Amino acid sequence: MLETKSKKAPNDKVAAGLDQLEQEAHALREAEAALRRQNEYLTALHETSLGLIDRLDKEELLEAILERAARLSGTEHGYIYLLEPGDEQMQIQVGMGFFKSQLGLRVKPGEGMGGAVWQSEKPLLVDDYQSWEGRLSDKSLDELHSVVGIPLKYGSRVHGVIGLASVEAGKKFHDEDIAILGRFAELALVALDKARLYADVRHELAERKRTEITLRESEERYRLLLESSPDPIVVYNMSGRATYVNPAFEQTFGFTSESVFGKTIDFVPQESWPETRDAIKNMLKGKKIHLFETKRLTKDGRVLDVQISSTLYRDQAGKPVGNIVILRDISAQKKAENVLKQYHDQLEELVAERTAELAKTNRQLEQEVEER
Repeated sequence: MLETKSKKAPNDKVAAGLDQLEQEAHALREAEAALRRQNEYLTALHETSLGLIDRLDKEELLEAILERAARLSGTEHGYIYLLEPGDEQMQIQVGMGFFKSQLGLRVKPGEGMGGAVWQSEKPLLVDDYQSWEGRLSDKSLDELHSVVGIPLKYGSRVHGVIGLASVEAGKKFHDEDIAILGRFAELALVALDKARLYADVRHELAERKRTEITLRESEERYRLLLESSPDPIVVYNMSGRATYVNPAFEQTFGFTSESVFGKTIDFVPQESWPETRDAIKNMLKGKKIHLFETKRLTKDGRVLDVQISSTLYRDQAGKPVGNIVILRDISAQKKAENVLKQYHDQLEELVAERTAELAKTNRQLEQEVEER
């Protein structure tokens, strides 16, 4: 009897030792599996974060994030609801697996999984969608079983919902999946913000490009107008130096644009300086000079009678940066006026002579009549 007991004791110890080893091995395998899942999870987060740097399209970014989250949770079915500014309903804009056929599905707060997460602003895990009281009545959703949703919340506003689903009755999600999905939801918010900034930049660049095109077309029209003007035109900066002269100026005064660019144009006769200074003072005070008559010199020394119109032009801030001067050569007009005046004076002299002769003749006739 003692012999039997002594034989059994070592066997019990061996069995107990084997059980303990088995438990430790099981715990080690679980720890290894958990560590492997954690590494996969961290690797996926890292790779997805790097992917955000290279991609700019919002849909591509969200699809990549959803695919990573689904793969880590062991499913092929996921969705992202998004709420556009001003909308009263969220819409599935990104879907994979089962939810590819659900793109465009809209829900209000409290409707279905998306609406429930939107309303509560908290994660939600449903083990069996078919029997869940908050489900949508659409029969096409009967295939869904376990479903999880996380709000895409930034500040105090929900921008959408990201979620995963299973179409297998035995596949269920757990708190670990909610944690994983929560981290990918943060990446989704970063992606949305990046896509919004990129869209804003593209819009701003497009607006700037349109503005540049408009300005370029406007400048071209003004240049054509200046180039085709029959009147000489000079553009000055605020220092009185020429920054542009048109072809009519070159033809009329003989100065080339190269010879006067960035310089003051010495073509004011000495006797015309007082009136010219007064006109410049009035222009600098903001007054427009209109058809001011004076004289100007050509390069070869000829004196031309001119009419001058001038005004300041300003930059976008309203600061004066120069003035535009339009000169009209009225020398021929003045010459014609002088000739006409001379002719008029001659006519008046002739009329006076004729009148005197007639008066003399009348007096002679009157005298003859009296004598007779």
